[in-house]
Amino acid sequence: MSSCWLFITDPWDTLDHPNDTTLRVMEAAAKMKVAVFWASVKSIRWQAGQVVLDSYSCSRAELHAARFEGTGLSSPCWTTGPRSFKQVHYRVDPPVDLAYLHPLQMLHQSAGRRLVNPASALVLFSEKTFAAEIPELFPDTCVSSEKAVLEDFVNTRGKAVLKPLHLAQSKGVTRVDSSNPGLLHRELALASEGFTRPILLQQFLPEVAEKGETRLWFVDGELLAAVQKVPARGEFVIDMDRGGSLAKATLSRGDKIGAKKIGALLRKHRIRLAAVDWIAGKITDFNITSPGLIVAMEKLLERDLASRIVRRLSI
Repeated sequence: MSSCWLFITDPWDTLDHPNDTTLRVMEAAAKMKVAVFWASVKSIRWQAGQVVLDSYSCSRAELHAARFEGTGLSSPCWTTGPRSFKQVHYRVDPPVDLAYLHPLQMLHQSAGRRLVNPASALVLFSEKTFAAEIPELFPDTCVSSEKAVLEDFVNTRGKAVLKPLHLAQSKGVTRVDSSNPGLLHRELALASEGFTRPILLQQFLPEVAEKGETRLWFVDGELLAAVQKVPARGEFVIDMDRGGSLAKATLSRGDKIGAKKIGALLRKHRIRLAAVDWIAGKITDFNITSPGLIVAMEKLLERDLASRIVRRLSI
């Protein structure tokens, strides 16, 4: 299995090395004789008439040490263009802001179809509303920056979940209700930056407080694994850094049918890697920018998921 893959992430010292999905997949790829390189998103630039970046060759031993001993990369820096690699994995964490988009635009101009996932999906699809392409699996939702529209959605339903469109990992997610109009107005105004930027309101699914949500992980539209994300006691937002936990998941027949529909959508848009959060038969979130949790899922399920990802990507 001989090829050359580049993984682009946030700067090295900002990564959670032992638990980082990207580093785990890189380690598995190196073990399977893939030539693995890493680059910081900050090194992407237009220089001397072309897009270039600073990459570092990563051996299996070096990646293992980086994950468990906190070491840095010792190989020399190689300045080159993205066309030097067979695959270019753009795994920069949200927010999907200009710092995220501008390097991706440069990469797309040079790397094109080498990008995993494709730039067309990363730029055009909101992870919070992508599920609308499967209407029967999408919860009752409102996206707007209009004060009257947002307040009417909450007042009609009594309560809702508020989500910023550009964030991930439950950042900014809160539950709002109509019991205190003044508080509701302030919460909506803050999230929408004074009603200048669209935000998402979604029906509250009470099952999340009891059962949490199911994380479905896909490679090339095929379900790789599933686990249950359980919130801390008394919480509805699942934050894995603040009391959230994982448990084994049992998928119902309806869950499996839903997973097949999700897989078909991912294949339609050539999205190779994705994680989906699922509550009571509804898709509450997609992650196509940098789907994670692989390390924790491997520990829980006692399965080598990273190697399965690499084998599939090598096809």
